[in-house]
Amino acid sequence: MIVVLVIIFGLFLLYQVILKILGGSWTTEAVVISLLVLLISMVFVIASSQIKLSVDYGYFKRENSRFREYIYKELREIKDKI
Repeated sequence: MIVVLVIIFGLFLLYQVILKILGGSWTTEAVVISLLVLLISMVFVIASSQIKLSVDYGYFKRENSRFREYIYKELREIKDKI
């Protein structure tokens, strides 16, 4: 949801920048401040996705080590039977 809002805000800013280039509506300061707000919001979106990925990776790493131990145990049992 936040990503969609950031994209919509970015498109609106693009529209305002084009208007400013053509002699448009906002002042230069307002456009610059809006672009800074867009950059900050993009950083927060990227940081939140990075946090989610690191949590998922930690879970995967934990489960992978359990699975590896299980496979080693099963292979040892098969080896003992042979």
